[in-house]
Amino acid sequence: MRFFAVYILCFCWAETIAQQKSSSPITSLSLSNPVLPNVADAGVIRFNGQYYIGGVHTNGSCYVSSNLIDWQGPHHVFSMNNQWATGAASGDNQIHADDMVYINGTFHLYWSVNYFGNDRDIRHIGHAQASSILGPYKEPDRLTWLDSRIDPQVFVDDDGKLYLYMVKFTDGNTIWGRPMKDPAHFSGDPVYQFASMPHTWETVDNRVAEGPWVMKYRQNYYMMYNANHTSTLWGNYMLGVAQSKTPLGFNHGNKYSYPLLQSNQSDLKDLHPDLLKYDSTDGGMFWYTTSKPAENDWNTISFRDDGWKKGRPGFAADETRGSTTRDKKTDWKTGEIWLNRHFDYDKTKHGKLALRLNHSGASQVWLNGRLIYDSSGSRYVIMNLDASALANLRKGKNILSV
Repeated sequence: MRFFAVYILCFCWAETIAQQKSSSPITSLSLSNPVLPNVADAGVIRFNGQYYIGGVHTNGSCYVSSNLIDWQGPHHVFSMNNQWATGAASGDNQIHADDMVYINGTFHLYWSVNYFGNDRDIRHIGHAQASSILGPYKEPDRLTWLDSRIDPQVFVDDDGKLYLYMVKFTDGNTIWGRPMKDPAHFSGDPVYQFASMPHTWETVDNRVAEGPWVMKYRQNYYMMYNANHTSTLWGNYMLGVAQSKTPLGFNHGNKYSYPLLQSNQSDLKDLHPDLLKYDSTDGGMFWYTTSKPAENDWNTISFRDDGWKKGRPGFAADETRGSTTRDKKTDWKTGEIWLNRHFDYDKTKHGKLALRLNHSGASQVWLNGRLIYDSSGSRYVIMNLDASALANLRKGKNILSV
């Protein structure tokens, strides 16, 4: 899917949004989001002052940090060697969402295999244990899985009782809990907790409730969970919270009515005006062409839009229904596109500025003929316009080119 949308956000009263900085998968020199790139559905344990994290894309390994910023690894700690995950489903790349707990001198690893293949589908939770936090972890029972669900999290209550929280594919993705006799066996049946509710923030696109994580504070139990589609194509993945008096008492009635965390794209239109539409009579339309411009000054103030078409951002080949980040306004199905937008600027009136971009391929942006953004990949980003970029702005007419 090809997609491109661009906005200049005007911050008349607020501070500019902190620019997200890129980092390597192992070590970052500054705070970044995500905490550890390319690790999804992560499970974390803190032991002897160190943090250990694993999850999707780690292939049975974990990374170690003392501050959640600088990471070392990967350290391979586990490979599946059982009779229930065979063929393509048994590879280390199928060691997905996990959780780690330390109980009575033994480390326990719980992970899920969520394999969709031509031969069969395998959606199970496994259990392995080790005497050292860096393994090697071994499955005490190699004949069968622990439970037929995904996204495991083991909660140890104050009285020492254990509970496994997980996700089952029933009415969409639903969250269940189950009491445990010990780290490898259950003492009761699974108990339904809740699903995502239609016509709420939990179902902007798909019916998903997953990633349960439970903690206890002042005699109350809190479950964090995620809802909506995981893909950045939608941009709706949000974090919710439910509160209960008992470890298996979560339900629709004790959910918070609003998300605790959501995309930083969600409230931008409500909080900050778009300068490309501000004082505009055309709603922020762009001039565009899908044929490479012959003139060299196509991205400068002197540009004339003779023969170019006019359209609204975003430009896309297909519509992503339910997406809050990809809102198709103009049809675009060619390999390349050139865009221009004239706008008026007054420093005393408009204040601080940031550039909001969302693109699914290599993209470049010029301000008054000067390159201010160049990316070879797909991303959405809010980029503060620094002093160097702002120096190229002039009072009155300017041009933004893509």
